[in-house]
Amino acid sequence: MRIAIVGAGGVGGYFGARLAAAGHEVTFVARGRHLEAVRRSGLLVRSPLGDVRTSPGSVVESVADVDGADLVVVAVKLWDTEDVARQLGASKLAGTPVLSLQNGVQKDTVLARHLPADSLLGGACFISAFIEEPGVVRHNGTLQRMVFGARHPGREPVARQFLQACTEAGIDAEISEDVDRVIWEKYVFLVGHSATRPPPPPSAGPSASSAPTSGRGPCCGTSWRRPWPSRARRASRWPKTSPSGSSLSATPSPPT
Repeated sequence: MRIAIVGAGGVGGYFGARLAAAGHEVTFVARGRHLEAVRRSGLLVRSPLGDVRTSPGSVVESVADVDGADLVVVAVKLWDTEDVARQLGASKLAGTPVLSLQNGVQKDTVLARHLPADSLLGGACFISAFIEEPGVVRHNGTLQRMVFGARHPGREPVARQFLQACTEAGIDAEISEDVDRVIWEKYVFLVGHSATRPPPPPSAGPSASSAPTSGRGPCCGTSWRRPWPSRARRASRWPKTSPSGSSLSATPSPPT
């Protein structure tokens, strides 16, 4: 199966490398130092399930450089979705079935602004993986699961073909007849999980990807990089008095 993976980070890099190792024709779309490292030495995945390395050169810099595919897998951060959708709509891949493994419930709505709605499969992934260094993806634990499905009958054959490819690659995958429910269930889980983490600084977001300190999601396709403020900086944000004017000096500091 010919598969284009747009985004070679923790999610796209891991699943793409497994599929390539099983003999499928995988082309990654990446950028920056990660692109150069994969172009030079291939993509290395370090995993408790066994390491794997793709062949050098199995990566391009732009969606426009992909010659063709049976399926496009979108695995970029959510804030890049609109740009990727525009690129796909203007490329040779326009009309090719597309499966987004991103978090969130509006990802396919954004893609549908630039792509045929009947080309979009629905899906979610469950994995803890991140870029350890340019050209290297680290997989934590053994969870590596995908759930996906066709929203339109005409896309059921490609969903079954991709399921077979995943099975050959040793990926835990299944087809769901109610994939939108799966997407929402994951979203609700992530919302609850996010509430248990300390808040990021106001600058966290797209620009935080270049920060030297990283935070890594424990599961469910969550992997991010963002600067965490020092304990003193976090504590300084807490009010010293309550709205009524009483002292809050006895209030515990935020968790470290």
